[in-house]
Amino acid sequence: DLFAWSNRNEKKQSAIAGARDKAAGVLEGVSDVTIAEPKGHYCGYYVELKSPGGKPTESQMWFMGEARKRSYKAEWFDSAQNAINSIKEYMNL
Repeated sequence: DLFAWSNRNEKKQSAIAGARDKAAGVLEGVSDVTIAEPKGHYCGYYVELKSPGGKPTESQMWFMGEARKRSYKAEWFDSAQNAINSIKEYMNL
């Protein structure tokens, strides 16, 4: 199942460590923030954080798409304030 995973936040690591994570079932592209609180018609909220002007990787976009298919809210932000505002809105649903 897609959501039986562990998140290592795509940190820089050696090829050996990366292979070990992959063999252990670590899923590439998992969002930085997980809010495991159902709100409104959502099962939870995944938030990917980027530096100003940054964009999600292909695997991060894939993960967010899969999360949305499963009734999770999933968004990315290149502004901390926009992310905070969105999380506040979500928690008030």
